[in-house]
Amino acid sequence: MGTSKDILVNRIMTLEEELEEQLKDSFVIVTWPESQEFMDKKNCFLINDSKGYELFGPSAYFVRADIYKKHLLNKSYDNKED
Repeated sequence: MGTSKDILVNRIMTLEEELEEQLKDSFVIVTWPESQEFMDKKNCFLINDSKGYELFGPSAYFVRADIYKKHLLNKSYDNKED
């Protein structure tokens, strides 16, 4: 049996894996101009019905939540100063 720290680390890793799986079933609405990042990407879908266009404007996308999370993390790393 591991130490309390090992057990906690393993539990956190399990929770992170479970969250990643749940994010694959969720979508985020991304509007213009940020939606440019997701055009023609896998698991990113243009919202092109009339109601969606009315609510979100032109060029809005449904982006799978795990993909959007990675985008945000990469963006935050790109903006950090050395």
